Amino acid sequence: MKSYLRSFTLLIGALSFFTLTSCEREPETGPNAEGINGAVKIYNVYGEEQDPSGVTVTIEQTGKSTKTDSEGAYVLPYLESGSYTLEFNKEGHPTTSIDVEHVRTKHTSTAAPIARMIEPSSYHVTQASVVVNKDQYNNSYYIVSGRLNKAVPAGKEIQVKLYLGKDEAVSLTNYVHSFGYKVTGQDFQINYPYFASLLIDNEMKRGDRVYMVLYTDAIVEDACEGTWQKPICANSTTLNSSNPIIFSEVIPAL
Repeated sequence: MKSYLRSFTLLIGALSFFTLTSCEREPETGPNAEGINGAVKIYNVYGEEQDPSGVTVTIEQTGKSTKTDSEGAYVLPYLESGSYTLEFNKEGHPTTSIDVEHVRTKHTSTAAPIARMIEPSSYHVTQASVVVNKDQYNNSYYIVSGRLNKAVPAGKEIQVKLYLGKDEAVSLTNYVHSFGYKVTGQDFQINYPYFASLLIDNEMKRGDRVYMVLYTDAIVEDACEGTWQKPICANSTTLNSSNPIIFSEVIPAL
């Protein structure tokens, strides 16, 4: 009888040890799943947050995937340490991705940066012109007027980005300076007084003709590389560079 009880006790102990070590070695889900957790935010072109549920999150390197919950949260559990690229897909939205450096640590997970999915702009400029305001002494500036293909709804706004360059081929990749403005309605007027940004590094001089083009963008825009003075947004998924209209004016003298 004693021998039977001792064998039964040893068996229960072995099973308990196996259960505990298995749970510690490979947790299934949750924030302590030794993997990557994060969240997704979805915005429309006016910068308003949208439903973040049902976004498919896929690890590019492994093909493993999951979907976001009603709060936009997701967990990709039990991953080895390494560099991962996460892709985010939802019908009607542009695909976006982020890179995550994951170090596997027992009982914890790596928090990924918030992924942003932003509706691309469906607006474009149908007409544009520029004049130089010379009313203020030594403070001339461009007055740029334009019209959108459709009106921005009341109470909402989008971005219009002005790109300025040295020739008629001014574009997202060929420009000297760009600057963004918030606009409403359908007809708009914006002021550009930043001539120093055209003259920096002797790229242009006063009296030169500068060419301009206007593109539209979401209020919440893709992150652009480069500097504030010359951001690199050529790969933006939110900016609409279709139907370009090129116009020009001479940089005024002092």
